[in-house]
Amino acid sequence: MSAAANERAAQLLERVRAVVPQLAEEAAASEELRRPTDRAVELVRDSGVFRALLPREYGGDALDLDTFCDVGMTLGEADTSLAWWTTFLVEHNWLFCHFPESFSKSLYADAEPVLAPAAIHGESSCRTVDGGFVLDGRWRWGSGSSHCSWVMVGGDPGGDGGPAPRFFAVPRDQVEIDDVWHVAGMRATASNDVVLHEVFVPEEQSMSLLDAVSGNGRGARLWSDPIFRTPMVPVLMTAASTPIIGQARSVVRRFAEKTAARVRMLGSKPESAKSSIQRRIAEAEAGLQDAERRMRDTIADVMARRGDASMLDRARWALAMTRSVHQARDTIQLVSNASGGSAQFSTDPLQRALRDANVVVGHIAFDADARHELYGRLRVGLSPDSFLV
Repeated sequence: MSAAANERAAQLLERVRAVVPQLAEEAAASEELRRPTDRAVELVRDSGVFRALLPREYGGDALDLDTFCDVGMTLGEADTSLAWWTTFLVEHNWLFCHFPESFSKSLYADAEPVLAPAAIHGESSCRTVDGGFVLDGRWRWGSGSSHCSWVMVGGDPGGDGGPAPRFFAVPRDQVEIDDVWHVAGMRATASNDVVLHEVFVPEEQSMSLLDAVSGNGRGARLWSDPIFRTPMVPVLMTAASTPIIGQARSVVRRFAEKTAARVRMLGSKPESAKSSIQRRIAEAEAGLQDAERRMRDTIADVMARRGDASMLDRARWALAMTRSVHQARDTIQLVSNASGGSAQFSTDPLQRALRDANVVVGHIAFDADARHELYGRLRVGLSPDSFLV
């Protein structure tokens, strides 16, 4: 990055770090509401994080994937759900910059970021009409549906039943948000269903999803910033993986601090004096370091190769990020196993961290079996069986 971009990145990270303690204070209330509190949203918005991946022409910072990684991990230390809600909305602003310039210019005419969930999967129909498309149906997993002004949904105008090849942008007032997000973990992400009833979407409010996946989307031609030449899947997986790695960092730190002063019921010596606990701390630290190092090494390779990477490279990136997420979950589980019954109280952040981690690893992007199989297929010369690579 240029010196100016490095300065913008440093300033953004400083602002994000400054609000982490306040965001942590909002985590329990956000979980109860099943969406971020208004105060949490205000804190995140005021930090400027939603501008991170927007081009300078749209009032953004035009930063790169390494800064996005730092932002996601830092926010994850406060609250996995809030960090996920935020990083996905940051990524969706990046996606809007791959739409036709006439639309994106109008969208960012006031130089303000847009808050919009994006949902691909569901039971829906999409048909081509004069001047655009008509969408109807229900889309699931709309993370960020609270506080939104637009939504994005996937659709297949060809109607051939294949993976959705386009994204469509729809104003909030033409969309129904169905409040279905009653879950065990990641409760504050507001990942509700998006429902459209025969909604017309102009041609300019659509983009090729497959172009964005390849790293050759419209944004790569419109903007000189390297982030717009980056394939979509590693950007999406950075958004989805960094919050839980950040939370694992927070969990391990709290465990070490708590252990230093803890004596268990009926115990004859402090926990810190037990070799078994010392080993757990070391294992947790090592697991966290492995997850974070693998993530950062992968992002460095993405930034070096971007759209010139082979399909095998892209499958390797996805596999590495998947393994980092599972390692972060396993680290949180290890700490939970060593923390005793008191950690299960609803007032202890550890029980929420573990529930959140178990939901994160269930995301389709982190299906470990599928990611290993996909890499193996490509490694032996077969064609991919997924477009999420």
